[in-house]
Amino acid sequence: MNKLTKYLDRSTVILLLCSFLLPGLSLGTDIDPVDRLNENLYIDVISAAKTELQTASEHRTWLADRLDHISRELSAVQHRKDSVSAKQNPLIESVQKIDKAINNANLKIRALSQSLVNNQNRLNNSQMPSLLATALKKPQATKQRRQIAVLHYLIHKTQQSVQQANRQKLMLTGRKQELLQSEQELSNSLGELTLNRQDKIDERRLLEQEFARVSADIVVQQDRVATLQSRLSQIRSTPDSLQFAAQRGSLPDPTQGILQHRFAEPKAKGLLQWDGILVEAPADQEINVVFDGTVVFADHMQGLGNVTIIDHGDGYMSLYGMADYLVVETGQFVISGDTLGAVGQPVGTTGSRLYFEIRHNATTLDPQDWLAMTNISPN
Repeated sequence: MNKLTKYLDRSTVILLLCSFLLPGLSLGTDIDPVDRLNENLYIDVISAAKTELQTASEHRTWLADRLDHISRELSAVQHRKDSVSAKQNPLIESVQKIDKAINNANLKIRALSQSLVNNQNRLNNSQMPSLLATALKKPQATKQRRQIAVLHYLIHKTQQSVQQANRQKLMLTGRKQELLQSEQELSNSLGELTLNRQDKIDERRLLEQEFARVSADIVVQQDRVATLQSRLSQIRSTPDSLQFAAQRGSLPDPTQGILQHRFAEPKAKGLLQWDGILVEAPADQEINVVFDGTVVFADHMQGLGNVTIIDHGDGYMSLYGMADYLVVETGQFVISGDTLGAVGQPVGTTGSRLYFEIRHNATTLDPQDWLAMTNISPN
């Protein structure tokens, strides 16, 4: 524990304690000490809390409206997406049918072309002069002429069929290009709608997270207002009941852990003694306010790390040191149970811990006499 003892015995710690305890010394802040936690102070804090609550409620209403709008937009986008898909599928089927028709046309053209070649060859063979042809009798010549005429007709019809098949193929190819272009446009639209839909889904997810956070904040703020109003009612009925002095032995523990060093226990080889208690606690565990008051210091101080000092009125103050981080600021009014920060590990030491003090004016008090000690176990 030598490192920790040196850590707590630096002159900066003494100066810090003197600065917030001795009259006339400044903490570097314009916050006036609280004489008593009076009715007006609670009224002001309740008013501020209600304003924050109203702002949060309005924000939640806006979030709810925005979520409803996003849901309707998503529904519209999905409808357009389904409509585009419904148009796209028949186009794809039409293109497939045209591809099949073009393939059939190609087969027909090839067959007709082959027939044309065959008939042309037959015609050429029929018209070749030969000794046999000149020896043919008249009936045979007539038959040959008829065959030649038939071949000419077949060739002509085949040529027409080929031309017609080519025209059909050209028409089908053009229609296919039109359908492919339409399908591409629909595909692009579908892609844009899909991205648009995803953007809206992402936005809705963020809005839902924000809505949940704000709703949780509203619940906390409502509880805070209720607590403050209860305290105000208590002050009005029994003015002294909510003063720090009346809480002796019942203050909630600032954190949960094991008591490592007691008040007035010797340290630094007996040259000094502990002015508060040192509690061993898990890192990042919450540090909580023991009683209502005003934060008069919340900053880093060499020797105690991150420190919070709270003025509880009537000269009573509490100090919370060695925090890993702080979530309060100077001038903020806090109530019992509020979170100040988290338990940290002092530089140059092992283990995480909280240093806690209570003072009345310039006198150190034994925290164990004031705390309930229900969450702090003896070593």
